[in-house]
Amino acid sequence: MFEEFIKERSQIGVRYLPSGTNTENFLSTAAKFHLPFKLLSHQNVIYGYGSGSALFKSSISDNESLIGVSLASDKMQTNAFLSSINLPVAQQAVVPNENTAKEAAERIGYPVVLKPLEEEQGRGVAMNIQNAEELEHEFRRTVQIYPKLILEKQIEGELFRINTFEFKYVRMLRRVPARVIGDGKNTLQNLIIAFNKHPLRNNPGSYTKPIPIDDELNSHLSKSGFNLSSVPSIGQCVQLTPIWKSSRGGHSVDVTDKLHPENIELCERVARSLRLRVTGIDLLSPDATVPWYKNGAVICEVNAKPQIGITNPDAYRQILAQNTGITPKIHLEITNGGKTDKST
Repeated sequence: MFEEFIKERSQIGVRYLPSGTNTENFLSTAAKFHLPFKLLSHQNVIYGYGSGSALFKSSISDNESLIGVSLASDKMQTNAFLSSINLPVAQQAVVPNENTAKEAAERIGYPVVLKPLEEEQGRGVAMNIQNAEELEHEFRRTVQIYPKLILEKQIEGELFRINTFEFKYVRMLRRVPARVIGDGKNTLQNLIIAFNKHPLRNNPGSYTKPIPIDDELNSHLSKSGFNLSSVPSIGQCVQLTPIWKSSRGGHSVDVTDKLHPENIELCERVARSLRLRVTGIDLLSPDATVPWYKNGAVICEVNAKPQIGITNPDAYRQILAQNTGITPKIHLEITNGGKTDKST
């Protein structure tokens, strides 16, 4: 009875806590280092003491550039701004309807990518659209969920997430789409079920999620010549999504030491140009160890509210320390019958 009562109270209490894995990890870090905090709403938390405190929304602090955050929240604005200062980006166009999308695709050249204007983490993205018929199908399907869409020239390469802090490079992750490796015995369905049991995919503090078994998965498998009953051969790799999506089982591999110095300078320049103290910059490149200007790499997006994840826990401490300042000294005087004790 007592355990059921605690479980019920916990479920009720969660409704009043701020949402998001970033906020959960910031709160945990603040508690660990005895930094006071106050919950202001489901999205906003204040950390620290008095004038040395800072207001946060996820990983955005009140010390961040309002204009930079505004630019980064709009993919078209970001693309246009970076292009205006001669930084590498893909050709892009807003497509309010099918006809505009087809005209833009003809101008940009197939293959193209269709994606929401105001989404992240790969949600709603349709890649490798080869012709007008495929574009029409994807547009009609996607616009029902995301009314504001953009069309972009597809650039071949891998997706890398580069984090900068205080305009300096700190980490790079290689985004790996959901995939399983065959053993010659198990069906794809059983391999996926086993894959989903990984502790990281069931950790509420992680943005890495299980692979959903649904129509989208079945459609992708069908295009690849598989179905859930298929038994991949030993060592055969079967990709389960066309692109990386954390919401569909994608994961990340830390490859911080693999970024070429010229690419580091590129990403630091992006952060400085947007005046953003914390960024998640998406670089699409055939090889991140090669300078961007030698292999056609481009900046896909800039996220001013990046998911920091649980693989780099010290980042939360660094960000809080940078924004909240030092613990203030308190001068205390106690008087009793004319005798005064002083302490600091």
